[in-house]
Amino acid sequence: MKMIKTLAAASFLTLISSAHALGVKVELRRLEATYELASLSMPWATVVHEYKSRTLYSNSLGLGWCNAIHVKDGGKDVHIDLETRAVINGQAITIENCGSRKEIGDANRFEVEANFRASAQGRPLRDLAKNAIPVELTSPSTYETVRLGVKQIEVWQPGMAIPSKTYDWDGNLTSVAGMPVQLGADGRVQSITGPSDGAITFSYQGAALQSVSSSGGYKAQFEVKDGELAAIDNAWRKRYELSYSPGRNLQTVRYPDNTQFTFFYDEKADTVTGFLNRNGCMETYSHIAGQDVNHYKVQATLMCNGTLTQDRTASFVFAPDGTLLEEKESVLKATRSEEMREKVYPKD
Repeated sequence: MKMIKTLAAASFLTLISSAHALGVKVELRRLEATYELASLSMPWATVVHEYKSRTLYSNSLGLGWCNAIHVKDGGKDVHIDLETRAVINGQAITIENCGSRKEIGDANRFEVEANFRASAQGRPLRDLAKNAIPVELTSPSTYETVRLGVKQIEVWQPGMAIPSKTYDWDGNLTSVAGMPVQLGADGRVQSITGPSDGAITFSYQGAALQSVSSSGGYKAQFEVKDGELAAIDNAWRKRYELSYSPGRNLQTVRYPDNTQFTFFYDEKADTVTGFLNRNGCMETYSHIAGQDVNHYKVQATLMCNGTLTQDRTASFVFAPDGTLLEEKESVLKATRSEEMREKVYPKD
């Protein structure tokens, strides 16, 4: 149980499993399965649905799921959560994505950046915005910055020419990548309006997401059974079927060509122990006890056709508050060649 506490406390770098494919990864530091599937695409955005095995957050597709979009910026995909809000508290703003920190571990607290503290003079953020006093807020756990406006709060990602997200002063999402977002009375996304009046519409049946459609006539449909996403018929008329473990973790994803991904879990620890990919290669994961609860290792062994293909060991060192201080990774390939990678984080 101590391992789980330490794993859950970490909040920085993600190590991707060697047995990964498009939309699938196992994050070694948390031993968490992540799966992402696109359902509809427009020239300006793609709707995606992301699953994380170690979250208690539940949305319109069930436990562990979160709806998001990908937009192109500088040739790369920018992931933007649609289930998000800004919580304003005095001189700090917390951006919560897909639930709170307790539910998913994805909440970043932004405070007034050092260069702006003198001009802020300890005044409430709302007051600074109302009087057009320029202020930026930063967070130690993200490269994003937050800027205040009279009518909105902007979140900027490095290199983007426009804010990735904006919120009103009640904390509600109002736009993503400059595109207006319409929320329903229940706070769920109803529509996203893109360039040239193109739009993506989200339709629900009760608590469940029923469909996502575009103004061009394309439509993805969802089957939610017993509170869990069971199937997606995407906008390209391809069907994906999903099943879950007794512990309600995503177990299999069956593709239109009848291949599938399969995850295996330690249900008590709520961690991934193995991953079988669509090509029949199996990667297994094990926790190696360290010096104490703040030092531990994770080993990942990849087997293909009965042959050891790759053996990875990742080690982590944390401060007592859970901050990641040091990370090392060793990769031993079937050729017996070895790669070493190391990251050391400042203690401030």
